[in-house]
Amino acid sequence: MIAFEPLYFERLVENVKGLEKVTCHDLAVGPWDRNVKLCFEGRQKVVTMRRLDMFKLKPDFLKIDVEGCELGVLTGALETIHLNHPTVQIEVGQTRLLSDAMMQRLGYHPVDEKWPDVIYEV
Repeated sequence: MIAFEPLYFERLVENVKGLEKVTCHDLAVGPWDRNVKLCFEGRQKVVTMRRLDMFKLKPDFLKIDVEGCELGVLTGALETIHLNHPTVQIEVGQTRLLSDAMMQRLGYHPVDEKWPDVIYEV
């Protein structure tokens, strides 16, 4: 498992302590390779963002839960998704129609949902 967490990285590391085969990255994933300013809990923090595609991963499953920035993560993962056809679970919330449209363009359709998550497969 590979996890990305730009805001609560230490908490992530603590939560997975003792688990085998977990790699944690202290950065955001999205549509760009640059530093970005994230606003959360009334504060701002500059964090490093990378496209998922730059990691050249071969996932069979992607879980995307990024508080409304799901389409940005998908944009930065188009090559990864196209080459590997992983099952994709997205916390869609208010972006359901946009997520469905983007996943449909990638050849995916929803196969299961439990609000606010939707699972898509080819």
